[in-house]
Amino acid sequence: MVFFWYLTRQLLGTTLALVLVLTAVITTGRFIKYLSDAATGEMASHLLLSVILYRLPGFLDVILPLSLFLAVLLVYGRMYVDSEMTVVHACGVSPGRIMALTLVPGLLVMILLASFTLFITPFCLGQAERLLNDPNNAWGLNTLVPGRFQRTKTGDKANYTESMTDTKRTMHRLFVASRGRDSEGRPTQSITVAETGRIVQDEQTGTRYLELVDGVRYEGWPGQRDFSVATFSSFGQQMEQQKASERVRVSSDGKPTWNLLGSDKAWDKAALHWRLSLPFLIPVSILLALPLSRTNPRQGRWLTLIPAVLLFILYLVVLIAVRDSIAVTRLQGVMPLWNVHLVFLSVALAVMFIGQWRDRRALQSMQQGNGEVAA
Repeated sequence: MVFFWYLTRQLLGTTLALVLVLTAVITTGRFIKYLSDAATGEMASHLLLSVILYRLPGFLDVILPLSLFLAVLLVYGRMYVDSEMTVVHACGVSPGRIMALTLVPGLLVMILLASFTLFITPFCLGQAERLLNDPNNAWGLNTLVPGRFQRTKTGDKANYTESMTDTKRTMHRLFVASRGRDSEGRPTQSITVAETGRIVQDEQTGTRYLELVDGVRYEGWPGQRDFSVATFSSFGQQMEQQKASERVRVSSDGKPTWNLLGSDKAWDKAALHWRLSLPFLIPVSILLALPLSRTNPRQGRWLTLIPAVLLFILYLVVLIAVRDSIAVTRLQGVMPLWNVHLVFLSVALAVMFIGQWRDRRALQSMQQGNGEVAA
């Protein structure tokens, strides 16, 4: 019992430390990305903190299995290097007993991960989706800063407004420049200047438009003679829309789990079985980490760490690739997603049995050597 509590404390403590470090790294990278979106006008700046907090549970869906996997490698690797594991085996604790003791804290992490994947993460993603799809937040007035030119991430559009109303519903002295190609494939450039403008959204299709009032539109290409100038009292310009596949995927990931049950949509099926299968990363990763953590004290515990991490990353990448293939109907049914777990479980068991076979061979060789010396 003392060894069990010692092992549990070491594993959970190391896992928690790794979760904090990895979360800080991933959150910082995501914050920089959202900060770039806010600078280019693709996201309202006041949404940065809210979106990061809502996306945080989604980060933990992957961070928790990875942290526990690394914790097993580090804790057992240190015990092998410090010869603690030799003492444990000498006291009669078998490898099977150690595996069972390791799966107990793993079960706690598995339950925590299941609560995130099935309930917490979908709720938070749904809230983030509603914030980002709000007409005033996604490509709306709240993304504009008066008195500053703002370019889109693709670099083919630029917006400028001199001032805005206190309620941020109307822009004054608006400038919009864009580059593209006409119907014949020739490069073209358009510049639109208007006295006022506002964002409107079609309630049926959800398409957003920039409605301009009292302005002039210049269209053509500098240096060419077919430059056109048109004045207008009202002009509507469709705004850049999110790709349909990305919008469907975000919508499926943000749906409650019970709403995905019985759905025939490919994205819904992929999202549901992704949530159900992700907690099984925990026991499979533990079974992978246990034999890979075996370290020769003369070699150090870092020798097998990099190959083990690469194997886990391969496991996760294959899972994500199969999920995406199911979602876009390149793969039929959901069994390929579960088959990935079976494949890596088989790999873990094979590595474990190979390690035990080598130990028995080494023990037999040692006994034979001792017998020859005694003779």
